[in-house]
Amino acid sequence: MARISSDAKSPKVLIVSYSSVCFVLNLRDIACIIESMKRLLLGLFILIVCTSSVASSVVRLTLPDIADHSGQILIGAVVSLESYWTEEHGPRTIETQITLEQVSYLKGRRNRSSQFVFTMPGGTVGDMTMRIAGAPEFKENETWVLFLLPEWKSFPTVGLYQGAYQLVDGEVRDGNGVQVSNIDNDGFVISALGTAELKGRARGDRPHTHAALPKITHHAFLERVSAIANDSKKIQVNHDSGKRIKADYTSVPLKAKQ
Repeated sequence: MARISSDAKSPKVLIVSYSSVCFVLNLRDIACIIESMKRLLLGLFILIVCTSSVASSVVRLTLPDIADHSGQILIGAVVSLESYWTEEHGPRTIETQITLEQVSYLKGRRNRSSQFVFTMPGGTVGDMTMRIAGAPEFKENETWVLFLLPEWKSFPTVGLYQGAYQLVDGEVRDGNGVQVSNIDNDGFVISALGTAELKGRARGDRPHTHAALPKITHHAFLERVSAIANDSKKIQVNHDSGKRIKADYTSVPLKAKQ
């Protein structure tokens, strides 16, 4: 049987003995162990919830649909990312502030500045990393086309990865890093992945495929997006898009079956 006792000479030390084995634990070490376990459990919870929600609830959208829901559509180069802990909008979590330079607007320009700043959930602080399943991940020196919600509670881009496209060496990649082949007549983004390569991917992550259309260049992609943006619904907001608002968290009591 385990026995726990304290050292009278050093009240900050606990002595845990089990049979013939004895452990001496400093209370600071115990606090660190508890904090590490809390972080691990929080990370596992977020991973399970986000993976489940993406696999079951992400609806494939056309680019016109995405544009209609966007407060602003812009092109910009990532110049900095700053991650930090916050409790401002709910339970303690990690957020990342992203700064874009050389910004041009396809929809909803609000100022003459070439810089744009927005925040997204997730990031890395110390040895803790939080990611949102199905969401784009940004790095410095990357150029992106972003469809930003006027306000958001879960993620700033419309439809997670569907509202972010990276421009790389004349090609276009979606928010999952998958190369874009073209845009079909209905406005769906067509992935360069073949059917065989799609096996095993989460249902919500599956891009629309079509082998008949030729590969699109990033210039042609931007021309198509610009035309779609011009025809999209106008959204009146008094601030830049990508603004986070506080989510409502309500506890629901569990009831046993009668």
